[in-house]
Amino acid sequence: MSIAPKYAVMLTVLSFAMTAAVPISAVELAAERLTWEHLSDPQRKILAPLENEWNQLPGHERQHLLGTAQWYPKLTRRQQQRYSSRLLEWSKLSLEQRNLVRKRYHELDTLPPTQRLALERRWQQREAAKEVQREQQQSESR
Repeated sequence: MSIAPKYAVMLTVLSFAMTAAVPISAVELAAERLTWEHLSDPQRKILAPLENEWNQLPGHERQHLLGTAQWYPKLTRRQQQRYSSRLLEWSKLSLEQRNLVRKRYHELDTLPPTQRLALERRWQQREAAKEVQREQQQSESR
């Protein structure tokens, strides 16, 4: 099933939330040892919301985040802004809140395709309604 590009960034951010605890590999071990100071300037800029906790993140999360930082420059400006704001929101969540997000993501990910499609359509309708409401508020304030 093809996910609308508009939601690709959200799913990507949530996907790093879903990184499961797996036996540590050589790549993860290398990521585990990669401290904030070892990151390149572009990586630090992209992952800035996680600076304070980077050195405490498990290797598999660091590895995933480094992967997202690698394709980040290829996103449109709007997608980059959305990614950055979502990452900032994520960095402010407590461990319990993050686990709840992971649980909900897993539930969504395991829905049958027809239910996922119906849910995506409802989401799109809500987003469209919000956009209309914002435009109305802007035009009223002029």
